[in-house]
Amino acid sequence: MKTFRQMMNEAKKISSFKVKSHKVVVTQNGKKFDVTVDGEKLDTFESQKEAEQGAKDFIGMMTK
Repeated sequence: MKTFRQMMNEAKKISSFKVKSHKVVVTQNGKKFDVTVDGEKLDTFESQKEAEQGAKDFIGMMTK
């Protein structure tokens, strides 16, 4: 059985999508949003919108 602390610390998957064949996953930890691109953590953002835009910008810069 999970404890209360374990349940509160679990990341909640908010969205997942592909940008130019790269898999992007946005998860929520408390009030912060983490972005993972192809299994590697990219950064932590304040909002979901910022997180998704940050992932798109990063992939755009890396694929040029």
